Amino acid sequence: MLKLGLNAENIEAAICDDRPEILEDYEFDARGPACLVLGWADLATPLHIVVGYGSEPGVAIEVVTVYMPDDRQWHNYRTRRR
Repeated sequence: MLKLGLNAENIEAAICDDRPEILEDYEFDARGPACLVLGWADLATPLHIVVGYGSEPGVAIEVVTVYMPDDRQWHNYRTRRR
């Protein structure tokens, strides 16, 4: 997150605005249930955010990692290349 120059407000906007999309569900992830969300920190920057479902009482979600999708691995930011 810090390497990309992002802060908590950028991540919150990417997850909480009206355009986030769940791309993949990781129900049985070793760290606990999570999903991969495509969100936008601003109007031009797509972000992939792995969001864990809160593992502690009172915690709704936890951000596991944030990265910009790599064109070599992703098609249109939504589908993995084979």
